[in-house]
Amino acid sequence: LLFTAFLMLMAVVEEYVFRRVLEPELEGRLGWVGTAAASSALYLLVKVLQFDLSPLEATNLILLNLVLSMVARTSGGYMASASFLATFMALVHVFFGLPFMGQDMPGLFLLRAASDEGLGSLLSGGAAGPESGLVLAVLLVIYLYLPQIRSKKLEV
Repeated sequence: LLFTAFLMLMAVVEEYVFRRVLEPELEGRLGWVGTAAASSALYLLVKVLQFDLSPLEATNLILLNLVLSMVARTSGGYMASASFLATFMALVHVFFGLPFMGQDMPGLFLLRAASDEGLGSLLSGGAAGPESGLVLAVLLVIYLYLPQIRSKKLEV
């Protein structure tokens, strides 16, 4: 319960800092692409200071930052992106009990990789958690690409 509350608070604070304070300031100076790059670099820097990241985890965190930025832009604010992040973290780590950056988590329904070797571990993240898996990267890329697919359908 305490971890869940911490996740919610962390999501709101991080999203306030990045989406409400930092990104509007950067966008006035750097434009949208520069803001996305600078925000991603700063988000990754914060996470590198918190965790020992693999290249795939770093990639996934950059993609997650881009998704959160898109959610905040399209949904009208940082609370939307904070809700998205908190829901993702609670669902994956609290509900399903998947590892969080290599730390085992208690969960209501425990999902665990049968082995920490091979393709299954590469896809799911294995004992390191979903932040270390290719599946999360693919899902985040799809989420980033969906608005373009929808707008193409509307144009036809």
